[in-house]
Amino acid sequence: MPKNNLTEHLLKYNALSHKRLYWAELFSLANADTFWGTVSDLLSKAQEQEFSNICQMLRDLVQVTPEDNRGEEILLRLHSSTVITTLEEHGSSPSFHKRSVAIMTLGNINSERSVDRLLSLFTQIKNTDPLLLKPLVMAVDILMPDSPHLKNMSNEMANATSFFTRWAILDILSSIGHTADSDLMKFKYAITSFLTKDKALCVRE
Repeated sequence: MPKNNLTEHLLKYNALSHKRLYWAELFSLANADTFWGTVSDLLSKAQEQEFSNICQMLRDLVQVTPEDNRGEEILLRLHSSTVITTLEEHGSSPSFHKRSVAIMTLGNINSERSVDRLLSLFTQIKNTDPLLLKPLVMAVDILMPDSPHLKNMSNEMANATSFFTRWAILDILSSIGHTADSDLMKFKYAITSFLTKDKALCVRE
């Protein structure tokens, strides 16, 4: 079928649609190369709402069990496709909405190849874009839950020059679950205790 049929189908994605029928039709419209090329093109050109819808589609797509070989091939090719690079590039978009949605999506679709790019972005923006730090740190923690990255980023934020960044780590750690007496719980307590002595009143309180 013509590529524009695929584009139209992607753009009409609705999280409340009858998913089984939607996915079956979507997978029938193109092979893997055309499918991911079209998604990447749409992400590159989309306005914020369309960008959000396509990213929501991607986050839902990775949970789908395809009913045929074409659907399986499309899913298998996701992580080697240009879509991942396009999402990574949008992590530095002028639009905060696109930045945060792109980073959250990389985490939710399990793009492990993006970890180094996300860590590099963290270094670049930790003192200048504190609102982006939460989706970024959470994405890295989803992708590499047993790595030292969470603790390393938390320590860097707790010692950052920007008090907004120091404040942000408290919000981030409060959102990450832990078991009683776990190493993570002890680490969270140590960071919180350290910041009770912060020079900025909004951080101490």
